[in-house]
Amino acid sequence: MQPDVLARWTANAPLAMIDQYAGNLRRYRGIGLDVGDQDGLKDDAVKLHEALDRYGIAHRFAIYPGTHTSNVALRIQNQVLPFFSETLVFPGEKSGR
Repeated sequence: MQPDVLARWTANAPLAMIDQYAGNLRRYRGIGLDVGDQDGLKDDAVKLHEALDRYGIAHRFAIYPGTHTSNVALRIQNQVLPFFSETLVFPGEKSGR
């Protein structure tokens, strides 16, 4: 590990910045999080989900079976792309499909 890289990573972690940016996060049409039940990032993802709830920031959160990279293609196909389809709006397009 390189201490300078770890320090930058820690300073820019979502949990470190949520207090500062909660107002801006409320402006998003959608925030989606998922994490594997065997993922080393699970505890922090759960804490981020809980912080978003405390701030009343709308989001979707799921814990799937597996590691950080388990079934990536299926998750993109079955969760990520439908989520984008429901929440993204492009210039000139009407919202609320």
